[in-house]
Amino acid sequence: MKIRTAWASMALALGLLLAVSACRATEARPSPTPSATATAVAPAPTTTPAGVVPAGQTLTVPAVVNILRPSVVHVQTEAFQLGFFNQPVPVTGSGTGVIIDGQGHILTNNHVVEGARQIVVTVYDGQTYAAKLLGGDVFTDLAVLKIEATGLLPATLGDSDRLQVGDDVVAMGFALDLPGGASVTKGVVSAMGRSIEESAGITIDNLIQTDAAINPGNSGGPLVNLQGEVVGINTAILEGGQGIGFALAISQVKPIAAQLIEKGFVSRGYMGVRTASVTPALATSYGLSVSAGVIILGLVRGGPAEAAGLGVGDIVVAMDGQPISNTARFTAFLASHQAGTKVKVEYYRGGRKLSVDVTLGEQRR
Repeated sequence: MKIRTAWASMALALGLLLAVSACRATEARPSPTPSATATAVAPAPTTTPAGVVPAGQTLTVPAVVNILRPSVVHVQTEAFQLGFFNQPVPVTGSGTGVIIDGQGHILTNNHVVEGARQIVVTVYDGQTYAAKLLGGDVFTDLAVLKIEATGLLPATLGDSDRLQVGDDVVAMGFALDLPGGASVTKGVVSAMGRSIEESAGITIDNLIQTDAAINPGNSGGPLVNLQGEVVGINTAILEGGQGIGFALAISQVKPIAAQLIEKGFVSRGYMGVRTASVTPALATSYGLSVSAGVIILGLVRGGPAEAAGLGVGDIVVAMDGQPISNTARFTAFLASHQAGTKVKVEYYRGGRKLSVDVTLGEQRR
């Protein structure tokens, strides 16, 4: 479907669409084999549970790493590609995941495991487990795996809505599939609410931009604040860029992961709009009537929003009475409402507050 856009100068200034290459690393090597008796490495350190740091206080980077390292896992995959003579040739790949509960659920990127015939997860103590793919979502590049294991140490998921540009963050993952455990890099939150267009033409919204180094193999690993909480899932790097990486905001990840665990797929409402978060700075620069919400930058022809009469430049501030202060809340609202649901959308147009009922469509690949 074609997207009709306006406010081109704003979109350009915001840098909403960036060409990216997904963080993938594949190489021809022997396929990993699950084993319950792998040689153990150093035991997991005794840690303070994540999320118990008093408000306003931060940990050192080594302390953050000690908290998260037992929750970060190595994800290895095997798939088949056709060789020169059309014969199936095994190809292996590598990525990262993060344990989110004691039942063995693991978050990673969809592109890490999509099409894999075998998935093997190596946990902190060196043991390997065959993993089951519960489901993946191409629109957020998120997937959930499950392993049958006991004694797992899950990470604490934080609140990415509380992040601010300039906050310190730590990225962890099995960069370049190097031996010896997960790599750690430190940086800051460079921007919020970024959108990138993947090679398949799918746009992933509401990304955290960071200068913490993210390399192939980091895909699916956690982006962590200095309270030891996961605030993002590393997903992409800018092709040809230096010091520019992206992570899925954890506030958007949570409802998606819940659906993947429950039913193996994501049923989400769809409005057919391209949006950006309204900030006080943006409102001042462009003379907007409100300082929070999501501004519509583009409409899908014939989509639910256009059919309801919404237009480019409208600023959505609430849906069914729930405040919509940024793209994270907008995306989370749609993810929690199925196609066919009628929702009341409150918005500003030219300084006037209006409302309209929108019947959500279904987002398709």
